Amino acid sequence: MTSKEYLSQIYNLDHKIYLMRLEAEEYRRLSYSLPGQDFSKPFVKSSNPNTEAPFMKWLIKALDKEKEIEDLLKKMEELTNDITNTIDEVENLDYRVLLKLRYINQMTICDISERMHISIPTAKRWHREALEVVEVPEKYRDL
Repeated sequence: MTSKEYLSQIYNLDHKIYLMRLEAEEYRRLSYSLPGQDFSKPFVKSSNPNTEAPFMKWLIKALDKEKEIEDLLKKMEELTNDITNTIDEVENLDYRVLLKLRYINQMTICDISERMHISIPTAKRWHREALEVVEVPEKYRDL
């Protein structure tokens, strides 16, 4: 795993959590709707009728998704701590600030250059140089 891939894990995980939240919201929305009768299929009387309320499957899916999100948030907190500690090991203060703004605060290079009062090309160069200095921890190298 490269240093950029390692540092980008927070953004990737955050985006995954965002999409999962959208999915959980959709399941919740579906749990409020009532299914209509499907007249296209022939009526078959079953000896074991489904007695579960139709909205229950959507609620169960929503709760399962929310549990997954909770687990990912714990993982993201641990990952953020690891990445922050890795960035703190960089000696150059400018590089450290740039990396934290980029990968912890998820700011764009343009916003970083404005915040640090440097030009965009300088911010890009510092970013490239900072990525060369970052050492990926052993436990993330083989992923």
